[in-house]
Amino acid sequence: MGHMSVHITRWALIIALIFSINGSQVGAQSQRATVTASAVSSVIIDGIISRGEWPRTGALRFAQGNITVTRDALRLYMLVNVTGDTNSQTGATEYASVSFDVNKDGRITPNVDVRFTLLASGVMCKQTYTSASALSRCDTTNVEKSSGVSTFNCFVGDESRTVALPTYATKCTAHRAYEFAFDLVEIGAMSSVGTASAPRFAVEVSSLTPKFKVSLPAVINNSGEYTIANLANVRLPGIGAGTLSFPANPIEVTQAIQTVDNLVPLVAKKDTVVRVTVKSSAPTIPAVVYLSAKRGGVTLAGSPLSIIMTAKNSPNRHNLEDTANFLLPDAWTTAGTVTLRASVAKVAGSVLASTSTSVQFNTRDVPTYWVTPLNEGTAASPTVASDELISSNESYFETVYPVADVNFVRRTWSDLDVGEKNISDVITMGVEYYHAIGIAWLFTYLFVGSEPFKLPEMVYIFTTKPGGMSDPVWYGTGGGRVAAGNVGSSREGTLAHEFNHNLDRNVSGSETFGRHIEGCNSEAGDSAWPYSDRYINEVGFDTRLPWTTATSARRTVIPNNDTWPDYMTYCQSGSLPTKWVSPYRYTQQYALYAPGKARSDEMARVASKTPAFWMSGIINVDGSGNFNKVAFEPETFSPTITDTMTGTHSIKVLDSLGAELESYGFTPDFTAHEGITPTVKAFGFTIPNTTGAAKIELYNGSTLLESRTKSANSIVAAFSNLTRGQVINKKTAVNWTATDADTTDSTLWRYDIFYSPDGRKWYPLAMNLRTKTFVFDPNTVQAGTAAKLRLVANDGFNVTRVDSTVISVSGGPPVVTITQPANAGTYSSNDFIPLNGDARSISTDGLSENNVFWFAKKVGTNVTQLIGTSNQSQVKLTAGTYDITLVAKDANSKVNTKVVRIVVR
Repeated sequence: MGHMSVHITRWALIIALIFSINGSQVGAQSQRATVTASAVSSVIIDGIISRGEWPRTGALRFAQGNITVTRDALRLYMLVNVTGDTNSQTGATEYASVSFDVNKDGRITPNVDVRFTLLASGVMCKQTYTSASALSRCDTTNVEKSSGVSTFNCFVGDESRTVALPTYATKCTAHRAYEFAFDLVEIGAMSSVGTASAPRFAVEVSSLTPKFKVSLPAVINNSGEYTIANLANVRLPGIGAGTLSFPANPIEVTQAIQTVDNLVPLVAKKDTVVRVTVKSSAPTIPAVVYLSAKRGGVTLAGSPLSIIMTAKNSPNRHNLEDTANFLLPDAWTTAGTVTLRASVAKVAGSVLASTSTSVQFNTRDVPTYWVTPLNEGTAASPTVASDELISSNESYFETVYPVADVNFVRRTWSDLDVGEKNISDVITMGVEYYHAIGIAWLFTYLFVGSEPFKLPEMVYIFTTKPGGMSDPVWYGTGGGRVAAGNVGSSREGTLAHEFNHNLDRNVSGSETFGRHIEGCNSEAGDSAWPYSDRYINEVGFDTRLPWTTATSARRTVIPNNDTWPDYMTYCQSGSLPTKWVSPYRYTQQYALYAPGKARSDEMARVASKTPAFWMSGIINVDGSGNFNKVAFEPETFSPTITDTMTGTHSIKVLDSLGAELESYGFTPDFTAHEGITPTVKAFGFTIPNTTGAAKIELYNGSTLLESRTKSANSIVAAFSNLTRGQVINKKTAVNWTATDADTTDSTLWRYDIFYSPDGRKWYPLAMNLRTKTFVFDPNTVQAGTAAKLRLVANDGFNVTRVDSTVISVSGGPPVVTITQPANAGTYSSNDFIPLNGDARSISTDGLSENNVFWFAKKVGTNVTQLIGTSNQSQVKLTAGTYDITLVAKDANSKVNTKVVRIVVR
């Protein structure tokens, strides 16, 4: 529902309820409950009953469910939880209605008293009583202030979704629930001067299957009405004199950055905030702002949203409090056009409506990126980047990029070589790593016909030393698939910065948004940068909750001034987020994530199934260099060079008589990049298969650097210490033999190891091994009872593939990460605390949400509460210190957890 921008004194509300079902008195004494409200809405009208959202006491109970009521300074909230309706039908007789005695005279008053009906389909209408027994037409267009959502599910908040420990078996008792938010003025609970009084109401619940209809009470009368009694006065700021109005373009729809006229495109299903600007003629006037939404002329569920704010005569978008800020329900941001309209009133006053604003939400691809920490210590004593650092980079990326979500696949450090490395060497290693990933993917796709995992568009290697580097195609021999780093000038935005370099697929000389913006010691700027300075040139908004005003630790509104640079500079703001994204960059990236665009060239190559040469190696700054690997294998997803390309260096293909068949040129770039002047550049190319190819040569100009000759025989290899059915449940040395009938130089021999949990799907495990052994850690792979290892032996040109016998591998637990809440974070008991995390099986396949569980344990107690069962959820907690635990259980019953500690005040 958003966040209120004024504070009121907390107050108690006594519910006095007299039970009457179908006209029969069932209880002679009132049931009472105390409900506490605050300036921040206690309820989100989203069809989800979250833990802590609704009061746990004081519910009105009936045979098929219960009714819970709470309120804040603006709305009366009602949950009609129909636990007895266990069928998901949405027909005309599936509904909940609430009637209000607006003038509180104890009887139905025509043209005054109202009734709201919420159908199970989600449609809500408002009716006026035309007589004691008749109602006006059910109008869905005049519900301007109150809202509701219907849902059929099971929930953590009412314990209809439970989990049994220690098995984590879930139980879901799905049922119908209706969430209402009634405007206090609309139902006669607040006078025009902001004084609250007791509304009287009646509820009707109808179900088709099972069939029942409950009226509570049967009629509104002096002896049987439900009355919310003894409402205290709500302390609101004095209304004062003056008028309210909307400026031009009062509705701003932002997902990270936006112009006042909403020219920055919007992404479907991405967190979206609507900022409504209201002007007052006086210095300040308290006002109520409503935001309604329609799609195709139909009012969306939960519309309108509402917020109390203090309108100013000179509102400034740079300030969070100067606008009414609404976090849109997820259902509003699905693909398509949504029409938004704002309304404003003095507190409890008449309403002024804005003109409508239509915006288009467009589907973008969900990219897959692999994130792998580099172990710069030892296998026995790893030194890797912290989970908190990795998670903060991932969270920033998802916030500032034009994507609804990112499939970040967290890999283990054992994928890579162990030991301390400079950043250039890390990129070199990453080039081979991406190639190994592509080969593993192809093993399955070409021979089985299905993907073993979603092929990543890029990989990021987290180092332990400051700085970062990427490998864009416009930078010499770059492939645009690899980046690496830790904390650079962008801090939590380092991953976003480096990946942006790679996303610009323009070749050298035509590159644009992938380059730096000049300033603060960054090199050669983006020639297409449309602004005269290095700043974002618009107002940004960090949609991550909780929203905060200007502090050095975190702020929500990113101002359009000479303080906040675009994240492709080396400049910093001095606060977090230290940089942000400009409309220019966001729009350029938006085009890249069009559905299917990221993978179109990859899938085209797969369709061709063309065998090709893979060439990798290095070039030193003095022009010398050498091959790392030459292999004839299925064409992978690395850059392809053609015989029309020229450069300082070249790769030549010769026949058995030494005649040149093809020549491919390239020029490594040794100019400074990311503040580092490289002394060595990696290359990794796919070269089309050439008939009769017998020799591969690497040249610098006319100087031969290295040659590789195709021998008559390939390596003959076999695993030497694996037996059929062998169980591997701990670290185990795996050995093999390798011989070659030729006299090839064995110092060129390299071995890659791949793993399959079922003999069909393959994953990269180790690469570029020089010895005939490696330590297999079963905790780094998916469990499998029909598993295999695959050895790929390369003699410098020829490739041999050997599969092991079938083995049984115990497998490792899922990889679990928490993005929010932040460890050591402080939250308010009035706020919903965001629960955002990821749980992924070691095979890179995601877990179903039923296998993900959030728990909260108050420090100093033995009470543990289930607070969520999905990757993204929310919870309200009372004051105290809590351990928040995310638990994941995979299909093989492997369990892993992640814990953060937070403080709730």
